[in-house]
Amino acid sequence: DGKLTLLDTVKHIAENLGPRPEQMDGPRPHFFDETPAGNLVSCDLGNDSVDFYHLSNDKLEHLASYKNESGFGTRHIVFSKDGNYFYVVGELSSKINVVKFDEERWSFES
Repeated sequence: DGKLTLLDTVKHIAENLGPRPEQMDGPRPHFFDETPAGNLVSCDLGNDSVDFYHLSNDKLEHLASYKNESGFGTRHIVFSKDGNYFYVVGELSSKINVVKFDEERWSFES
């Protein structure tokens, strides 16, 4: 019927904020999508992080985090067609990080 239902919420912690003025006021999740395996991924501009979650029984379980360099300004993520890499856009740094990604082991190599 087109209605949305709130199932769960996650509070990002403000202890790892980036140094830029746009990051000083707290965590800022900017983009959400699904990973190749169907997990949830969130880009947090304030924390310079990419966070991965699994939704099970209407609850979010935090699976892993990838931390970009301080001041990166994580804004958007795209996965390669084979699911072995992701590309993260840094809004504040004007950079793109290419990260080798293993979703089964939650390992990252940049």
